Amino acid sequence: MFEVPWEAARDPELQQYLRPTEFCEPDHPEIQKITAEVIEGAETPKEAAIKIYLFVRDEIEFGMTEIRSSTEVLQSRLGWCCTKPNLQVAMLRAAGIPARYRAESFLPFGLSLAMPEESWEFIWELEPLHGLAEVYLDGKWIGCDATFDKDLIPSTLRFDWDGEHDLTTILPWRKSIAGTPSSWLVKEINEMLKSFPPGIFDIMNERIKLGRAVPDDIKYRVHLEVYGKAIMKYLEFEAQKWRKWCKESELLKE
Repeated sequence: MFEVPWEAARDPELQQYLRPTEFCEPDHPEIQKITAEVIEGAETPKEAAIKIYLFVRDEIEFGMTEIRSSTEVLQSRLGWCCTKPNLQVAMLRAAGIPARYRAESFLPFGLSLAMPEESWEFIWELEPLHGLAEVYLDGKWIGCDATFDKDLIPSTLRFDWDGEHDLTTILPWRKSIAGTPSSWLVKEINEMLKSFPPGIFDIMNERIKLGRAVPDDIKYRVHLEVYGKAIMKYLEFEAQKWRKWCKESELLKE
């Protein structure tokens, strides 16, 4: 590991959060090199973690891809919630800062901006998972979600991570969370992707590309309109399921 002005974690329980895993390669020369460049000038793990967060958030554009390792994400400069954490966790570990993956289940209408409307009912049948990085700072685990680059989010909805408070982009729809040192989350989401319709990544990436290109005020209006419509349709969808369940329950009683 290259030299940093802080001491790497010595706690035996934290050592697993500094090691390589299948998709996370903190000891790879390319990861070591970019990490040293990104955190240059940082005097504390917190300062380094913020620099790494900003790099992964904005220099790695949000876009749907196949499962990629940390070096592949770095080389392609493209990733999403399943692959960006591979790079972010790898860079944090390369800097001697304990880091791990977090899995969050969430209400599926949070996918509505990227998914075409005709596929909404399909995704509402799923139990979607969101992936992000967690870093160990000042004796606690803190989420630092770098999924969406700044050019994709309206300025009025955009905020930076301060290195102290938990940050997740799906907070309004989050249902549960779990932390893990390994890459099982990547494999879990990869299995879920196998059920997606063919060509859905191409459709999503085209929508993402169009969304990035529009002016900031239009981005904000589109966010509100699409989310509002998706929430209303999701509630209608859930109401239909409830009515069906009630009807079937009544039939079973007869």
